[in-house]
Amino acid sequence: GDIVFSEGDKGCDMFFINSGVVEVSTENGFRTTLKQGDFVGEGALLSNKPRSGTVTCITPVHAIKITKDYFEKYLKSSDSGLSLKMLEKCKDRATSRTMFSGFSDLLSENMKNESFDKGAVVFQEGEEGNDMFFINEGIVEVTNKDGFRATLKQGDFVGEGALLSKKRRSATVTCLSPVKGMKITKEYFDKYMAMSDSDLSSKMHEKNKEREL
Repeated sequence: GDIVFSEGDKGCDMFFINSGVVEVSTENGFRTTLKQGDFVGEGALLSNKPRSGTVTCITPVHAIKITKDYFEKYLKSSDSGLSLKMLEKCKDRATSRTMFSGFSDLLSENMKNESFDKGAVVFQEGEEGNDMFFINEGIVEVTNKDGFRATLKQGDFVGEGALLSKKRRSATVTCLSPVKGMKITKEYFDKYMAMSDSDLSSKMHEKNKEREL
């Protein structure tokens, strides 16, 4: 239950998680979990902005704290590929948080919360895509007939590809555990994308190209 840092705090360091699990949450309701091998807090160091989320220990956690001074020295002494990976990881998290926040603000009473049992199919490959899904709790597996396989968890979204491309679902999404989240209809998705900045729209298209969902 210990808090590593709180949303709005000044960011002076980041953490590498050696063991344990932490939850990242924001005031607008975004939640995701990080575990051994993950890092957290780099966003504030890269952007020089206050913390964008609160990090709470779900289990006992052992981590290495890296101060801003050493972080900057390390990036300068490292190859550019590492710097880009850190930036992309930060951008990817920020995109999910921004999307969640934006849809929450836009939909409010119009969002449709749904729950699925373990083994339930959220989307089926080949079906028409009329909505997308934000995962609030649980894990899903994404598969297709070509052998593609990936897992998504709390804080991720899935199904946006069919809305962006106006094509049928390119994969099946199956719950590996009980799952809770919210479905966003194409109508409200289109409204949100129309009122969003072009950079966010580009990121959504980039994420879709990576996964082709």
